[in-house]
Amino acid sequence: MGDYILQNYDIKIYGKQKSKRFHGLDEIWAHIHNLKTGKSKDICLWWKDTEGIIHDESSKIPVELRSMIDNAWIESCRK
Repeated sequence: MGDYILQNYDIKIYGKQKSKRFHGLDEIWAHIHNLKTGKSKDICLWWKDTEGIIHDESSKIPVELRSMIDNAWIESCRK
């Protein structure tokens, strides 16, 4: 989907199909790299179950990163 540098973070939004993390279905993830500390982590943003219901995982995203992830997602959809 795309890479975007927002403030002190480089955020990449990407999709996984047939992931084994949840139920083997579609998922959208954010790869977050802190440019100051060099630490990185991946966070699942949402996933779709076998009935086609989308589950929002945004409540598990740290508050300080939510708006940056939202902006990265919006920018990735523009391309």
